[in-house]
Amino acid sequence: MVETLLPARVEFERFARHLQDAAMLIQRSAERSPYTSVSVLLLRWEEDTTVESDLVSLEKVFREQYHYRTERWHIPTVPNPSIKLGVQMASFLDNARPDHLLIIYYAGHGYLGGDNQLYWARLVNPLSIRIHRLLLGLVDESC
Repeated sequence: MVETLLPARVEFERFARHLQDAAMLIQRSAERSPYTSVSVLLLRWEEDTTVESDLVSLEKVFREQYHYRTERWHIPTVPNPSIKLGVQMASFLDNARPDHLLIIYYAGHGYLGGDNQLYWARLVNPLSIRIHRLLLGLVDESC
């Protein structure tokens, strides 16, 4: 009787090792990011220096702790900043591919307009230079 239990025990231990190996493989693949690279675009208005220290701190975290590629860009204070921002965003989005995560971080003012649309604003004042959220729709379309 002892002889019949021995092969069953060996078979059970082999199954247990196989199950443990499978569980470890699943855990490792779950911990692994689906992205091979990450790029971060940090935006602020050129005149709004009040957010600069926050951007510097955030950029430091992205670079030093996560080793992400970062790029800072100042939205120009011109009559129609949407065009220049659109060109910058399109250039940044040229890096888009399934294994490359793109993060766009905006530090600045924003408000909901009377048309229920989101606007980025140079100042807290809604009449200041603003950028309509529809421009940011190109982010959704390119990814």
